[in-house]
Amino acid sequence: MSLDLAVWLSCTVALGQDLPQQAEWKYSEITAESMPGLPKELIARFDGHESWQIERDSYLIRASRADRVELETVPSQNQDMPDARYQAELADKVRDSKMGVSLVLEGSYDVGYPEQAAVAEHLAKKCGGAVVDSPTGYYQIDEHGEWKP
Repeated sequence: MSLDLAVWLSCTVALGQDLPQQAEWKYSEITAESMPGLPKELIARFDGHESWQIERDSYLIRASRADRVELETVPSQNQDMPDARYQAELADKVRDSKMGVSLVLEGSYDVGYPEQAAVAEHLAKKCGGAVVDSPTGYYQIDEHGEWKP
């Protein structure tokens, strides 16, 4: 299983140059051979896109451009989340963003999530803030890398 975050930015970044701990990330191109087991329709949509990954003992994080087709427009119904109007405002910011970066965490969530979040924070600082689309709804990261619910 994986945990996917889409980080929506108001500027563009070069993944190979703007990820934290740049030297540790490995480049790969998304192809059927590099992603065995991925459904054919996903391979067709992402074939040839760049992907960067960083591997640790119990997890890996894959960074690639996020596709607006995947953008969920219905805010989460989770009662712990901020109100629906705020979620809709963040969704509007996502639609107005210049670039999205998909951060996929595979492996141990407990150990890997802090680094996944740190990558999102790093990218947000580069662009003066970001909106993160997560499985539990939208969150905002300010220009200092602080998460705002």
